[in-house]
Amino acid sequence: MLSNLLHATVGVSKLGHTSLIFVDPGVKVNGAYYRNMLLLQQLLPTIRQVSGEVFIFQQDSAPAHRARETVFWNVRHLHLSRQICGLQTAQT
Repeated sequence: MLSNLLHATVGVSKLGHTSLIFVDPGVKVNGAYYRNMLLLQQLLPTIRQVSGEVFIFQQDSAPAHRARETVFWNVRHLHLSRQICGLQTAQT
């Protein structure tokens, strides 16, 4: 049975690392939870404490990372290009 799974994330660089950030038990990590709870409230503030404002942000292809709203959020808030985020639409 997989009911005791634990989900966590961490930021790592040559400058240091963030603390482990745990996903609340029973939560399905969709795009909104990933952006609002993990990125905005926890991961990005601690990444900025470790590395300042200049850092490379890399994520895997988990569905919450690929969600259209997450890609647009990354473009707006992290100043990433749409091509880097994997979105193949023309800029308007």
